[in-house]
Amino acid sequence: MTGLWLVSYIALWILFLIVSALLISILYHLGVIYNKIEKRFSTKLTPGKVLPEVALQTLNGKRLSVSQFFGSQTAFVIISPGCSGCLKVLRAIAAGEQVVEASPMRTIVVSMRDIPATLEMARQVNLPEEYPILVDTENAIQKRWGVSATPVVVEVDNELKVSKQTMFVSASS
Repeated sequence: MTGLWLVSYIALWILFLIVSALLISILYHLGVIYNKIEKRFSTKLTPGKVLPEVALQTLNGKRLSVSQFFGSQTAFVIISPGCSGCLKVLRAIAAGEQVVEASPMRTIVVSMRDIPATLEMARQVNLPEEYPILVDTENAIQKRWGVSATPVVVEVDNELKVSKQTMFVSASS
């Protein structure tokens, strides 16, 4: 009988070690996943720092510099056509809802795709034609601002210093 107890005792410790190793592995991988998600939903922008300069285009192709918004509080609503969260934010804007808390604040929609896809998305949500929409055709927002996931709202003060950034993350469509 003692031999059976000894074998079961050793087997129990081996099982405990295997389960511990599996648990440690799972926790490690969860940490790796969290770090990847955190990097995906963060930007290079720092509150209080001046917004890095990028050149954007209007829907009719005219080039526009972000520095042209100096002197007015501005919220840049960064979207990507085809993004379900972006559609929700644009529908809210089209319905006249505020997507930023501070008022009065100028709101500019910035698309991270081409002009035709942006126009189609604006039509899809019935965004008024006079609503200011800019397009990042050179991928400068991702490179200079570090925005890789949308929708994101970047609020700047009169001196183009970042005051707030909001990332809308939604699992539903």
